[in-house]
Amino acid sequence: MSGRFLMSERFELHDDDITNRLKWLMLMRMILVTFLLGVTLIAGFKSRSQEVVSSFTSLYLLIGYSYLFTGFSAVVFKYVKRKIGLSYFQILGDIVFITGVLQITGGIESPFVFLYFLSIISGSILYYKRGSLSAAALSALSYMVLFYFNTAGWSWFHAGGHSITEMTQLYYRGFLNLFSFFVIAFLSNELAKRLETAGEEIKEREDRIEDLQVLHENIIRSVTSGLITTDQNGMITSVNLSAEKILQMSMNEILHAGVVRIFPYPEVRGYLNRHVSDDDEGYSRFEITHISRHGDEKTLGMTLSRLRNTKGDYTGFLCAFQDLTRFKSMEEKMKKREQLAVIGELAAGIAHEIRNPLASMSGSIQVLRSELDLSKENRRLMDIILKETDRLNSLIGNFLMYARPRSLECRPVRIKELIDEAVTLLKNSGRIAASIRIETDIEEDTEIFADPVSIRQVFWNLAVNAVEAMPEGGILRVSVKAQDRKLSKEKGSTGFVRMTVSDTGGGIDPAARKKLFFPFYTTKERGSGLGLAIVHQIVQQHAGWIDVVNHPGSGVEFHLYLPEAAPSMVLNGV
Repeated sequence: MSGRFLMSERFELHDDDITNRLKWLMLMRMILVTFLLGVTLIAGFKSRSQEVVSSFTSLYLLIGYSYLFTGFSAVVFKYVKRKIGLSYFQILGDIVFITGVLQITGGIESPFVFLYFLSIISGSILYYKRGSLSAAALSALSYMVLFYFNTAGWSWFHAGGHSITEMTQLYYRGFLNLFSFFVIAFLSNELAKRLETAGEEIKEREDRIEDLQVLHENIIRSVTSGLITTDQNGMITSVNLSAEKILQMSMNEILHAGVVRIFPYPEVRGYLNRHVSDDDEGYSRFEITHISRHGDEKTLGMTLSRLRNTKGDYTGFLCAFQDLTRFKSMEEKMKKREQLAVIGELAAGIAHEIRNPLASMSGSIQVLRSELDLSKENRRLMDIILKETDRLNSLIGNFLMYARPRSLECRPVRIKELIDEAVTLLKNSGRIAASIRIETDIEEDTEIFADPVSIRQVFWNLAVNAVEAMPEGGILRVSVKAQDRKLSKEKGSTGFVRMTVSDTGGGIDPAARKKLFFPFYTTKERGSGLGLAIVHQIVQQHAGWIDVVNHPGSGVEFHLYLPEAAPSMVLNGV
């Protein structure tokens, strides 16, 4: 049931199909009738027989009928929307013409009975099974009418008396003709279906091949690797867009050039000249340093292989290459980082070893200073040694803090309590002058999820940095506010707290802005360059970030964003 339905649906004709076939049928009719007219005219000029001329007159009438019929069909063709009825009308018109031709040329004994076959074939081409059977039925009906009138009908059609033997032969011939009409209808219908099926399959395959070609071109065009194909002589036959970009050359410059001219390297020449056996994989992978015509140096990873056709014969070469310059640069940077990491670990170890004897030296000098009777000058020298020892110890401590950061012990912390303690320590440390005023604006119940020791270190480094930026006095402001939820969602967290530390100093030199958090970078004569680097490192460890707002000549603001303590953390005491 389903197969029959699919078959009928497949051979269901649309108006466009019928229109094209009707045009073809009318064109073929005009060619055939015109040829018949030409033959008739030539025969008429050569013959002087009155009987022949009379029969030619009847033939001229039929030819005129065919021209008029075709012209009428062409006019009506423009106005008829449903072309199926017009198809049957064309079949009927052709059968009337053929019947007339048979009557003029001998009736049922005419040698032109085969013209009915052409009409039946035309019907199958027009409308498959329906068309062929309709044409066969009309042909059979016309032939039987002609047979009747020729054997027993009107005197105009009557061909004369026939013997019983002749009548038997006529009936036999008539039966064969009628039978052949329906055989031709069946065969032409099957042939038309097979031709249509073959045409559709060819069209489907052409569409499939076209789709594959488009897909192939899109893939070749989209891959990031450069692709070049050549013939057996190494002449380039195709190139993709990535190859143009990598080589910095246009397609016209690359096509039909020798691949050795584009890549004049021993590896390429050696591969092209190498004999490859049938069992050899036939590819070669290597790296080259390519210099473009603009002088750009690139590291290319290249793979050369041989192309085969469907028979397995070599037809050319495939050259695939990638730009490895950025990866090589990253590899070099990684190696340098590994080397620096080893050096840093070694330096941290040395600094740790220096710290112990430095503490012993500081303790010994303090004992000598208190027990020995020193002159004023010697006592001043002892104080300088102790001060520099403390500075050196502080520098080593900062270096070890940056090189070997401690593990965080995060918990909910009230930020106000933490900063108030740090401000008190700062005021009593002797680092802050009387001309510097500290202002705080901190929400009472604001909590962050952080390591209190590390956050205290962050505030201390920023505050000391701000104080040193105001040698003539100024205002150190500290504010803490919970950030809006929109920013929290953008950063993928439950919430953030913004801590701002600002001063009214001279601001930051714009040239030094990009290097602000680099380790060992400082603009101070006696600075270590580690204070802000440690701040940046600790904030990153807390999954936060820092924004710096510079006001040249009037100060700088450091905005630190730290994760807010969620209510569940506070309740559970996480």
